[in-house]
Amino acid sequence: MAIGRSFANIKGGVSLSEKMIATNWKGMLVLRDYPLEYNQARTRRQSIVVSNLSTFSGLYNRVLTVKGRAEWEALAKMLGSAYHQEKRMVMGRRNTIIQCNPGGVLMSGHDLFIRCNMLAAMSGFTHPRLRAPLITGLPPSPGILVSQVMLQNGEMGLLCRLRPPVLSNDPPDKVYRLWMRVQLRGIIMVHHLEAMVKIGGGMPNLEGVMPIEKDGPKPISHQMEQLIAMEEADKQMHTDGILLTGFEVSNKKMWGVERVPFSALDVATVLLQAEVVVADTSEHGAVRSAPSNLEEIVLPEQLDNPEAKRLSEIARICNRAKNKKRQAKNTAMKRFFLKAADMTKEEIVKKVIGS
Repeated sequence: MAIGRSFANIKGGVSLSEKMIATNWKGMLVLRDYPLEYNQARTRRQSIVVSNLSTFSGLYNRVLTVKGRAEWEALAKMLGSAYHQEKRMVMGRRNTIIQCNPGGVLMSGHDLFIRCNMLAAMSGFTHPRLRAPLITGLPPSPGILVSQVMLQNGEMGLLCRLRPPVLSNDPPDKVYRLWMRVQLRGIIMVHHLEAMVKIGGGMPNLEGVMPIEKDGPKPISHQMEQLIAMEEADKQMHTDGILLTGFEVSNKKMWGVERVPFSALDVATVLLQAEVVVADTSEHGAVRSAPSNLEEIVLPEQLDNPEAKRLSEIARICNRAKNKKRQAKNTAMKRFFLKAADMTKEEIVKKVIGS
C-alpha cells in the first residue's frame, strides 16, 4: 500500500512495471526494486571495497564524536538540494569514462564520510580520515595529451602527458588517477582505473622511445605554423606523465590472457581520461576534481601479428553471439504480441506471470 498526497510524496509499495518501494529522501522521490538476489564479492578489488565499506561505516557510528559527525552533516548539506540531485541524474556525465556516481550531491554526513574515505583508500592515501574536507572548493581538473610511441624492443606504447592543476595550497596528498577503456571490434576489453601518478613526479624515462609520426597536413601556411607552435607550447605545460605499454583485461577467461600489450591489438580504440584527488591534510577526507579532457587513440593495423588475429576473432565471435541473442529476443517478442492480439487481458497476465 502506498500513501501520499502527490506522486512526489508517495511512500510504500507501488506497482509500475513491477512492484517497487517508494521513499522520500531529503525531498526527492526514490523508487527501489525489490532485491531478487544477493551477489557476493568475486574479485580481490570488490572484496577490498566491501571490507572498507564495513570498516568506515563502523567508524562513523562508534568512533566519531558528536562534533565530528556534525562537521560531516554540515558539509553534506552544502553540496546541493534535491533539485540539483535530480538535475545531475537526468543530465548524467557526458564525455567521460570515469566511473562514479552521476548525482552525488544529496547525501547524509554518514554517506559523505564513507565516500571521502573510500576515495582516499582507493587513491593510495592513509586512512581513515576522520575530519571533513575543508571548504576550499574542488581541485581544478588536469589536462591530458596522449601520443603513440615506439619502444626499443619494437613494442608500441602510449605516452600520457599530464598537466598539473593550479592548487590554492600545497596538500600533502595529491595524485592523478588515470582511467582507461579499450574497445576491440565494439567489445569492451577493459574499463577501469589504470594507474595513479603523483602530481609533480615529472615525466618517465624516455630514453630510446621514439614518437610515431601521424600522417597529417604539412605546415604550408602561416596559420598552420601558428597552430603547431601552440600545440608544442601546450605540450610543454604537461610536465607529468606515464608510459603505458598494455593493460590487464577484465575477463581473463574470455580473452585467454591476463595482460594484453597494445602491439597485439588490431585497430582498437583506447580512451584515456584523468582526474585529480587531493586531501588538505592527513586527517581530512579526500575530494576529486572534474574529469579532464577525453583522449581517444586508434591503434594501427597489425596484419602479420597472430595474437592480434586471435583477439580480433574472439571479438567477432562475441559480436555474433550478441547479435544472435538480440535477434532471438526480438523474434520471441513478435511471436508473443501476435498471440496476445487474440488473448484476453486475464490470459495475457497469466502468461506473463507464468513465464
